[in-house]
Amino acid sequence: MSTVERKSRSSHRPAPYALNVKVKNIENLKEALTQREPRLLIRNIPKDCTQTDLIPLIPVLPTEIKAIEFLKKTDMSPAGAAVVVLASYEGMSKAALADGRELRGHNLWAVKDVEGMRSLSLLQKLGHKNDSAAISRKPSTNSPVEPVVIPAELMQKVDLSLLNNIKAALSTLSGEKKPSPVDSIRQRSVKVRNLPDSATYDRISQVFLGCGTIESISEGNYKNEVIIKFTNADEADLAVRFYNGRRMDGKRLQVLYRDR
Repeated sequence: MSTVERKSRSSHRPAPYALNVKVKNIENLKEALTQREPRLLIRNIPKDCTQTDLIPLIPVLPTEIKAIEFLKKTDMSPAGAAVVVLASYEGMSKAALADGRELRGHNLWAVKDVEGMRSLSLLQKLGHKNDSAAISRKPSTNSPVEPVVIPAELMQKVDLSLLNNIKAALSTLSGEKKPSPVDSIRQRSVKVRNLPDSATYDRISQVFLGCGTIESISEGNYKNEVIIKFTNADEADLAVRFYNGRRMDGKRLQVLYRDR
């Protein structure tokens, strides 16, 4: 529908015969909605809209309007929509021209309901957005998985060695490789370079004792270098992290991993 058409309809002036006309309410709305009657669904109307406000905007004779019912929500508040029952399908087509007309800042939306297949629950949702969060969802009917209980006599017949062989074969097929043995002594040892000439084994031991237990301190391959051997690799890692770059008698120490 073009904008020009909407503007021309918005400027429609109420017909003199449409004023002060009272149309009866729909006595049984639920039954009326299931019948095959020419009906018009009008949405986006003001919440306080009355028949006096709406009838002048419907371009048919008042005798063509059989009934009007303003829809309400479940809490009985206005839904911003109305059902208009017409006397004929020709009158319904004419009444649909109310689409786009303005009522107190609201542009009407008129929808023809020729087949009469809309349910009351659907009509009650007109005039406001559906709340997706309010859509009820069926609870999951999946029952919890019960653990399988194996009798004790069957457990005694299980060959654990066979299970270990199967596990080893599966690990071989999956490409898993056992880690190659490493030299634990080199992993838990560090080399300390650039020591001052005044450094002694006792003094070096007192400095690095905060990292862990020192098994031994020996001379390195270079001058002013020693090898410190700890009990585990974590202690050697602490020595490198905390003492590399520290000064001793003006000398900046170089604490490095032994395998580097």
